[in-house]
Amino acid sequence: MRFSHRWMTMKYLKDNMYWISLLFVFIVIIIIMLKLYTKRSEELEYCISNSSIKAHFISKYKEKVIERCKNEVLAYKILSSIWEIGIIKYNLSPDLLFSLIDKENSEWDPHIISKVNSNFKYNGQGLMQITPPTAKIVAENIGIKEYSLLNAEDNIELGCYLLRTYIDMYGIEDALRYWYAGSWSWKDPVLVKKSLAFARDVQKGRKKWK
Repeated sequence: MRFSHRWMTMKYLKDNMYWISLLFVFIVIIIIMLKLYTKRSEELEYCISNSSIKAHFISKYKEKVIERCKNEVLAYKILSSIWEIGIIKYNLSPDLLFSLIDKENSEWDPHIISKVNSNFKYNGQGLMQITPPTAKIVAENIGIKEYSLLNAEDNIELGCYLLRTYIDMYGIEDALRYWYAGSWSWKDPVLVKKSLAFARDVQKGRKKWK
């Protein structure tokens, strides 16, 4: 009796193998679709959440940035770049970036070029006042072939990468000193004092943006 029952079961499976295989494939497809749907839902939820937070971020700082750069469109462009690049991509504090830009370029003018040095190529350029030689090294590290220091987004990309690198290497205080004068911030007596004052002013300026 037991053998007969087993034989009947085997016969049933053999006779219906096509439909069983089809059912198995159908179940697998349903599982894959559910996983894709869940993943897509999570991605969509993240995008909506990220867009909402970004909008709040821009709304929070827009007036202060417009007050400095005197241009609403430019203010939005700068804030969008700082959000996407500085905060999301390089995990930098917005108040640190704002204070640093305030210190380097009080008018928030992306086209400004410093006149500190008689040699043009060693003068800081753009929003974060990056020198061409430094920008070239950073661009090579990031893999950017074409850029302009007088383009706000490019300047923020290069500047945020540089600042993130310095912070990871030295910590915030010494990163700001290194930003100011590189290794000379520890070698030259005059630059030691100036770099310390620069770092202190940037840190103090962060309070205005919190």
